[in-house]
Amino acid sequence: MSKCLYLAKGMLLAVMLSCANLYAQDQIPFHTQKYSLDSRATVQTLQATAQGTEDGQSGARFEQVIQVPGANWLRLEFGDHDLGESGYIVLTSSEDGGRQRMDAGALVNYRNRSAFFNGDTVILQLFDQAGSADIFITVTDIYFGLPGDREKAQPLQRPALDQPHKQDALVIQPEEICGSTDDRVAASVPRATGRFVFFDPANNYIAKCTAWIAAYGIHFSAGHCFQRVFEGDPELMEFDVPDSDANGDPNFADPEDQYPVDVANFDAVDDRNENGLGDDWAVFRVNANSNSGLRPIEGRNNYFHMAKPADVSVPSITISGYGIDTGTANRTLQTDNGPYLGETGSGSVVYLEYQVDTRSGNSGGPVISGSASATPISLGIHSHAGCDADNGNHGTSFENNALESAAEAVGHEFVEGLMGRSFVDIRYVDAGHPIATTAELGTMLRPYDTVTEAVNAVPSDGAVMIAPGDYSGPANTFVLGADGRSMFLVSPGGSVTIGN
Repeated sequence: MSKCLYLAKGMLLAVMLSCANLYAQDQIPFHTQKYSLDSRATVQTLQATAQGTEDGQSGARFEQVIQVPGANWLRLEFGDHDLGESGYIVLTSSEDGGRQRMDAGALVNYRNRSAFFNGDTVILQLFDQAGSADIFITVTDIYFGLPGDREKAQPLQRPALDQPHKQDALVIQPEEICGSTDDRVAASVPRATGRFVFFDPANNYIAKCTAWIAAYGIHFSAGHCFQRVFEGDPELMEFDVPDSDANGDPNFADPEDQYPVDVANFDAVDDRNENGLGDDWAVFRVNANSNSGLRPIEGRNNYFHMAKPADVSVPSITISGYGIDTGTANRTLQTDNGPYLGETGSGSVVYLEYQVDTRSGNSGGPVISGSASATPISLGIHSHAGCDADNGNHGTSFENNALESAAEAVGHEFVEGLMGRSFVDIRYVDAGHPIATTAELGTMLRPYDTVTEAVNAVPSDGAVMIAPGDYSGPANTFVLGADGRSMFLVSPGGSVTIGN
């Protein structure tokens, strides 16, 4: 077994690392290097430079160049720190200028780890708006990838029905190509489909699925993608993922487009299932990006409507996601459209079937009715293989009762978190939802299309959750509290226009 030696610039530290490990198809290996950095040991006031200024300040209190020569990407683990109320750090990639600002709250949301940075060098700077002498930051570990650290795409093989893409599987998973060729193409829309990154430092691998933003600021993926989330590893959703390198090595999105999953509020029992075909789903919340302070629905300004297949027209199915491929397309957002074969099951085991090309890594993606558009409709969550000339690939339908209940519960928690108080009930509004007026119930999957309907239906001390959109005109004119009921009107983000 070969050994590799890596040195961090400015540090008398070297670590011997194994360069030949075997990983399953969906496990992308990475490496860990211990790193001993304490800003208190070398507190300094730097001269203002292009990299040493931030938000009008004259210079950083501390700066360190952190480098692992030849690495594809870096991520830092932070140890003891005290940034107080006014301190923060700035991390900048020397390769592409990707930048992340982190204050004390961001360190909590990101589980004391940075975003992923492309390239082999990151500049860490410590700033303090109040000039406190007590702030400090420490770095304990560097995580990094090397050229060739990726899963290897396997030759096409015919899958067994009901075969999911297990992200921690110890065997090569079957492919999900329906015909003799892979018909996926690069996707420009929707902006609401993200790459979900699972990071496991205990075993030194990354696994990647697909996840997406729903109308009310919650998010969905496949249950088997989340099997280790509740053990405490931070998860990220990233958008606008760039092309991979020519050899297939994936690159990461700009830190501005990386969002930490809210692991603290994820219930491993109630918020996901991985019980096989028709019952493989996860619903979760995502914290704000540390640069923008925005959640995905705000930062992306886009989302999926959610619907049951029986309530809408389904002319065909589109699957968008970050499946494996060769070359620069590997783990980038691609899409394919094909025939919808129908829905099977009832209760809490209901699956959709469709002849649409996907690959490992597409798990968790939206099952889109028709062709992808700027504001598409998702009927469920892609999860399983099975495609051939007669059968299709599969996803869990929103007809699954447990999935619908979990979505409503997480949506309720999200509204209460936004407002900092509890509500007896919530009514949902989505002006762009295609459901017929006669089928509207004010639920997440069957929302009202006017705010007035929700205001009239919500009980006192309830909330009306409004998806971004235009609610102008007479149908959305009302007087709050006219009958003595108290209520709150809430939007998860984006532009909402109500009334005349």
